[in-house]
Amino acid sequence: MGPLHVRALFRSETINEEARTVEVTFATEEPYLRQSYRGAYYETLSFNPAHVRMGRLQSGAPLIDNHEFANSRTADSVIGVVESARIVGKEGRAVVRFSKRGNADDLFKDVVDGILRNISVGYRVYAYEITEFEDKPDQYKAVDWEPFEVSIVPVPADYKAQVRSGDSADTNNVNFLKSVVQMEEQNTPTTTPVEVPVVETRQAAPVQAPATTTQPAAATATDTRNAAQIATDERARIRRIQELARVAGTPESVVNGLVERGVSVEMAQDEITRVWAASAAPAQDGRTPSAAVTGEAESVTRAAAIENAILHRSGVAGVTLRDDARNFRNMTLLDMAREELTARGVQVRGLSAMEIARMVLTRGAYGAHSTSDFVNILGNTVNRALQAAYLEAPRTFQAFTRQTTANDFREKTTVQLSGMIGGFEEVLEGGEYKAGKFTDKAESYAVKTYGKLITITRQALINDDLGAFSRIPAAMAAEAAQLQSDLVYSILTGNPLMADGFALFSTEHANQAASGTALSTTSLSAARATFRKQTGLNGRYLNLTPTYLIVGPDLEATALAILNGQMVADSVGNVNIWKGALTLVVDPRLGSAWFLSATPSTVDTIEYAFLSGAGELYTETMDGFHVDGMQLKARMDFGTKAIDHRGLYKNAGV
Repeated sequence: MGPLHVRALFRSETINEEARTVEVTFATEEPYLRQSYRGAYYETLSFNPAHVRMGRLQSGAPLIDNHEFANSRTADSVIGVVESARIVGKEGRAVVRFSKRGNADDLFKDVVDGILRNISVGYRVYAYEITEFEDKPDQYKAVDWEPFEVSIVPVPADYKAQVRSGDSADTNNVNFLKSVVQMEEQNTPTTTPVEVPVVETRQAAPVQAPATTTQPAAATATDTRNAAQIATDERARIRRIQELARVAGTPESVVNGLVERGVSVEMAQDEITRVWAASAAPAQDGRTPSAAVTGEAESVTRAAAIENAILHRSGVAGVTLRDDARNFRNMTLLDMAREELTARGVQVRGLSAMEIARMVLTRGAYGAHSTSDFVNILGNTVNRALQAAYLEAPRTFQAFTRQTTANDFREKTTVQLSGMIGGFEEVLEGGEYKAGKFTDKAESYAVKTYGKLITITRQALINDDLGAFSRIPAAMAAEAAQLQSDLVYSILTGNPLMADGFALFSTEHANQAASGTALSTTSLSAARATFRKQTGLNGRYLNLTPTYLIVGPDLEATALAILNGQMVADSVGNVNIWKGALTLVVDPRLGSAWFLSATPSTVDTIEYAFLSGAGELYTETMDGFHVDGMQLKARMDFGTKAIDHRGLYKNAGV
């Protein structure tokens, strides 16, 4: 359900500055116009004492700063407590007491001064009574609901609406208790629904008494179906009831009774849920309402099977078709969407392809999405395809560099460990060990954020364009890997300044050839000798040995001949001492120059980092609001820097 708003005021005449309390009216029975995939409807919160669970408010519920408790890891968002709560006629009232902490004290002063006037209540609905009409919005009356927190909200809102911003973990799966005209005509008994948590947040109604609302009278429903259509619908009803019962393991006697009584699929699902929950649901302690949802295991399994079928059809590497996905392997994307909607009880008969695409790609089209809704199935499919392609994307720099993480976006300092001041010293009998320390030369760099947003349109779904779920993610993954390679290899080709003020490859660092020479056994021998002579920050020899030979495509054949040949190519009878001595790394970003690198575990070379906790490539999907479709965002927090020149060598080549 989308965000709605209503203006609400404190009962300012009840403010007690000494006790730091004030009374609020948190809700009334005034109807509010809502929207859902079924269409517009009026919602009313019943204040019949039998319909409201006041226990949590009366037991010290929290006073929250703008509903931030749902996303907060601390108690800082709690600014007070509900001291008492009661029902007065057709409205709910509560006395709240503010904390003396800094932020809470400031908020209370604003309440006293009349600056903050808007409040909101968080609540869960467990059952609605619904009255349906043909020519006007239906009426939803909450006959079992529970307020559980009160919040101060900063933004004044429209008088005839309300804010709903409840717990993001809830999925608004409401079991509706229907009292529609059609059911009354069939003498269908109303069943008690299983409690399913639904967090909603409503801004309280104004202090003044609510206006009397005349409830519209129910219209008489007329069945215009012919005999053939009635028979078809009846077979579909029986088949769906049997499917639901099979998943829940409902006894055959119950199923036969549901069929014979002629109850609707929704009413049958309610009763099957109640029977299943009574036998299988875990015991509750009464403090936090919860209940099992019929078919949840089935829906999750079905979603995974559809994801697998799409990935397999898309040709994503490493995906094997599951047995339960074989039913979907020949379906189009639109057929899969119809299957998912139908399995969730959504009526899709008569809907056009564009209407179905809009339903599954637009949030709120048929209620808040759960983890197995089709839009999330598509999102998971795209994410898995992208991650698989990212792992396959070539990144040749990983061999001679070291990966680490950065805690934040500030500069990360890495200390060079190529020497220890003082070295080991003799310890005489009875003597003390002298303290040593590593040198504090350091290089600094920071990770930066890179990303891209793409849209998978309704047209792609309707046209069964599997490329949107394979080639596009693969292209994004390849771009992420390419950018990483660009940044790392730009260090070798760009020769940046180090913290000591000299270029990475320079005479001062003694890690480059005096003049460019062709790649040969002779030039490699000279380069290795230079490696051996490198000294640490304490002046002692490091005796490093190169491990990797890094070249561009133009030198690849020459390098292979040197590293794989049994004999030296330009001499007679000389054994090739370089055979297998180095690991070859080839990258097209390099020209005629060639490089040597030590193993990063023996000495620092080039370091690259991802933001801690974010992974290498973070992806998320969202329903398109400004566009018709689903948007995919890929984000990478990445940084790289040469840490120590001693483990790298350059020859400019010829």
